[in-house]
Amino acid sequence: EHTASATPPANATIVWYANETGDEPGEAPSAIAPGTYTAWAAAVGNESGCESERVEVTLVINESPEAPVANNVTVCFDGNPHSASATVADGTTLVWYTSQTGDVETSAPSGTEPDIYIAWAAAIDDETGCESERTEVTLIIHELPEAPVANNVTVCFDGTEHTASATVAEGTTLVWYTTETGDTETGAPTGTAPNVYEAWAAAINDTTGCESERTLVTLTINETPEAPVANNVEE
Repeated sequence: EHTASATPPANATIVWYANETGDEPGEAPSAIAPGTYTAWAAAVGNESGCESERVEVTLVINESPEAPVANNVTVCFDGNPHSASATVADGTTLVWYTSQTGDVETSAPSGTEPDIYIAWAAAIDDETGCESERTEVTLIIHELPEAPVANNVTVCFDGTEHTASATVAEGTTLVWYTTETGDTETGAPTGTAPNVYEAWAAAINDTTGCESERTLVTLTINETPEAPVANNVEE
């Protein structure tokens, strides 16, 4: 609750009225809700009982601006700097704090390394200077999962199909690509004929969706040498 007041001169007491004229008594303007509250104050001499002219006393409670809208950001680590932001209404200015309460100002949450970065945003009305409630704004940079371990295979041609594989950590899913970069998916390197078969394996975190670096996985099927030529001898 807020209350406006009036200061009497020496040897006088304040008396309150509801209006500038008339005898309806009043009280010092006091309120909690936004609005303009008015009363009239007069000074009455303690000895003479004489009353002064009345003075208008006003209590103005301005509305707080709307709190900022958080533009939270969640990304996977890529080595680049990232920032979260907040949006405020026209006629207000954005200010950042380190905590929900307190006066330590800061800037929008920003970072490069995997972590959770937090700041609190408030809006200040450009005319009244009133400040909104604070909004938590968060930047989350997730760690990448470990890259798969290649289980390369090298065999001699035997006419049967062979496949190389890769091992990923728990909580991740294996995905295969045709190249080290690019989005074309494929399967594990598989073949029957003599050749070198390659694919790139990555691990995707089942919770965050972040993808690891890719690992080259190779299947090598070597040609078998020609059979010896018999040098038979008959005597």
